[in-house]
Amino acid sequence: MAILKCTCGNGMSNSNDPNDYIVNVYKKSDVDDILKDDPQIRLIDFDTLDWEYEYWYCPECGRLHIVENIPCGKVVKRYIKKKDLVMIKSRDYEWEEYYIFSNVEMYDAEETDVTLYDFVNNVGASHLYFVDNLKDEVYKENENGEYVLVYEKEKTQ
Repeated sequence: MAILKCTCGNGMSNSNDPNDYIVNVYKKSDVDDILKDDPQIRLIDFDTLDWEYEYWYCPECGRLHIVENIPCGKVVKRYIKKKDLVMIKSRDYEWEEYYIFSNVEMYDAEETDVTLYDFVNNVGASHLYFVDNLKDEVYKENENGEYVLVYEKEKTQ
């Protein structure tokens, strides 16, 4: 069990499963590699692999917190949800594509013993694009094929 206090003051805990605070974010290339090695891996087995970070979402202010996935792990980055969406037409940067799933989506799917492949292809995974591997900006593709800045790294005081 972990507790994290957001910059906005909201207290979050992962003691209940599923919960609204944990989001599951996986590098698309890692998912592809795992599926190449084991195309029938069950989602529940994939979810228990040792990942470097945990991703916490604050429903009060929309911040995304990236935390080391170790006991008493430190917050390594905080992203503020952008209110004024900025669109760009092309990806001129070096981007890393990630899948993002809510904790509730994964919990419900694990109850049905679904494979990772079926989950990724049938649930409708959201995609996020971190510029230059977890740096300062996070984009999402909209329905028009444009990329929208959805998060920006929070500036520290």
